[in-house]
This record gives sequence, structure tokens and C-alpha cells, in this order.
Amino acid sequence: MNKRKRWNLLALAAALALLAPALVWAAYPAEVARTGQATSYAVGDDGAIQAGAVWPDPRFSERADGTVSDNLTGLVWAKNANLMVTRDPAFDADGTINDGSVTWQHAIDYVVKLNNENYLNHTDWRLPNRRELRSLADYSQYIPALPSANPFTGVQSGIYWSSTSYAYYTDCAWGVVMSDGRIGIGDKPYAGSGGAGFYVWPVRAGQCGSFNNSIICLPKTGQITSYAVGDDGDIQAGVVWPDPRFTVQSDNQSVTDNLTGLM
Repeated sequence: MNKRKRWNLLALAAALALLAPALVWAAYPAEVARTGQATSYAVGDDGAIQAGAVWPDPRFSERADGTVSDNLTGLVWAKNANLMVTRDPAFDADGTINDGSVTWQHAIDYVVKLNNENYLNHTDWRLPNRRELRSLADYSQYIPALPSANPFTGVQSGIYWSSTSYAYYTDCAWGVVMSDGRIGIGDKPYAGSGGAGFYVWPVRAGQCGSFNNSIICLPKTGQITSYAVGDDGDIQAGVVWPDPRFTVQSDNQSVTDNLTGLM
């Protein structure tokens, strides 16, 4: 093979390599991941079908800076899931003092504190949105509903705040129960029995896409109105929804979600 032909082949290979991420993700930018359930309780249930993107092994990796990367989503989490209690005990004056359970605004304020103090040499910490927080759940596990081989510490079985407000009644926000992965809402000023509040688990954005150290990319939640600086409506983290979001198929009986690829 002469030098010109060899160079042309190398150039073509390089061009295809650059195009590959776009080719992989252009059609459906936010593929849905598996739930983690592997046991079947009925023919055709989640444990039998196990639909969705396969989780990487290992699912989580500890980083040199003391954070934890989720190799499925690319998100970077604080290793300590109840960081406030051990690092900033004086910050929690809500309900039961120094249990790490605070109001929604105080949860957002705590993330601001971490950024102001350059926690672990990062200033882009935020409260996770609803999709991000729920992405941690492994529905084959209980107390906590996290993959069994995870490096996190301080995980509480109670509810964790997301940055996403409840559209029907915006004085409430969504939260995830880490004991079993349920999702629900709580009053922003008071939540849970006795008005104690929910817990805080800070996150940073990582990379998404199979060519950038993750398997899937999480989409935006859809919330565009902001109710506090640093909330979901303010940051709007995640993959932008395609326009149109849905396409009616030629049979006029089925609809494709152009975000996830589900039909």
C-alpha cells in the first residue's frame, strides 16, 4: 500500500472516530437504563425482560479527589451521603439538630456553602434534580436501594431532597426515599414527621455518552421555572429534549419518543 492510500485510510478512520459519538447518540440521546431488578415474579415482568441499558461493572468508581463517579450516568457524587453531619454539624438547626435533615431551601444553601468553600477543590456542586437522584436506585435492593457494591458512606434510609419542584403545588419539591427508591413530594419548609426535613446528597455533572466515561445520558426533567437560585429550573441539567419530542409512526397507532427511543 502506498503512502497516499495509507494516509487516506487513516484520515477516514479518524473522521469516523470523530463522528462515532454523534452516530451513536443522535437518534435517541437519553436511553433508559435497567432498573437493577434481576429476579422475575411473573412472565413478562421487569425481572424477566430486564429492558434498558446494561449497567457497567463496576457501577461506581472512587476518584482521587474523594468523590465517586457513577459510570452509568457520568454524574459525580459526594462519597458521604450525609456530609452535613460530619463536616458541618452547626449548619443543621432544623427539626432534630445535626441529623442532616433540613428544609429544601437549607439543602440548596448547603450546596452554596460547599461551593464557597471549594469542597474537594470543586465549586460546581449542586442539589441533584429528580432524575439524577432517582438514577442511583437499584430496585433489587432494599435499605438502601443502591447497588450492593457501592463505595458510599452515610446513606440514610429516609428521604433525600431533589432540586425539582412539584408542578401542581410549587411549595413542595420531589424527593427520593433511599430505603426503597420510591419518589414522593415534601413541603419545602417542612417535610416528614415533625417537620424535620429531608437529607442532602450533593452532585456534580460528569461526562455522558459511551465515548466519555458513561453508558447513558440523563435528560432534563422539563422544569424551566426557577423557585430558588441553584434549583432545577435555574440549572436545567441534562440532555435537551428533541423537537419534536414525539413522532407518530406510519401505522398511526404507535408513537416513538425521540428522547429515549421507546415506542
